[in-house]
Amino acid sequence: MTRAERQAALVEAAGQLSGTLDVRPDEAGMHLLGWLPNGSDDQAIAQLAERHQVSTRPLSRFFLEPSAQRALLLGYAVVPIPAIREGVQRLATAFAHLKDTRAASLQLA
Repeated sequence: MTRAERQAALVEAAGQLSGTLDVRPDEAGMHLLGWLPNGSDDQAIAQLAERHQVSTRPLSRFFLEPSAQRALLLGYAVVPIPAIREGVQRLATAFAHLKDTRAASLQLA
């Protein structure tokens, strides 16, 4: 498997997260950014991903000054394609859990 094939698998699999995580291809690198909706807490979402066995880094950790942009740094270069697809599915589960938790708290309020 080439790095390009792995990247394509990540972008394709991440299509199921449309509206929650926007992953676009890039010509270089070993990571892609998964852009989150405005107002998202990328650090909390990275921790949630970690609880679902997906290792990622919040983009905000790399900012020198505050920014409204939020994203997750997603590595793929040495990850087998089946594991990429499984990781994206775990992210989908994590996001669904987050949405369910938020909906439940809004109903209680």
